[in-house]
Amino acid sequence: MMLDMIEGLHGRDLAVIISDMCLHPRSQNREAPQKSAYSAALGSRNQKLINAMQMMQDNIEEPMELEYMSEQVGISRRQLERLFKKYVKMTPHQFYNDLRVSRAHALLSETNMSVTEIAMACGYSGVGQLNKNFKQRYASSPSRFRKGWKE
Repeated sequence: MMLDMIEGLHGRDLAVIISDMCLHPRSQNREAPQKSAYSAALGSRNQKLINAMQMMQDNIEEPMELEYMSEQVGISRRQLERLFKKYVKMTPHQFYNDLRVSRAHALLSETNMSVTEIAMACGYSGVGQLNKNFKQRYASSPSRFRKGWKE
């Protein structure tokens, strides 16, 4: 019910992100985690694509190379790129960057970490790279965004 309200007010993308945040191990069997909402968001149960997306999510702080990721999920780099284009409507690089910028946004909103610490926690080599990507997505620098929260 809350996710429906969030989707109505803020859109499907935010509702899916919040849904993912709420996933936790089942109490009766801690070894069987809940399924990711990626399959629901994508409208696909392609396990190789979902595994690649989960690897990205799990490795935001130290981004993985696409070659390594495709090897780990058992398909070629080109096939992984095709799956992303077909189901996600963006390249793997764009998706990975979107995850990183979204994490930076959340950290700016929810923590007192410095922008430099956030850049490092999101896998950026420096603040400049974070600033560029953050501005493209949110039309504001991370510092300006944070100042808006303090007012």
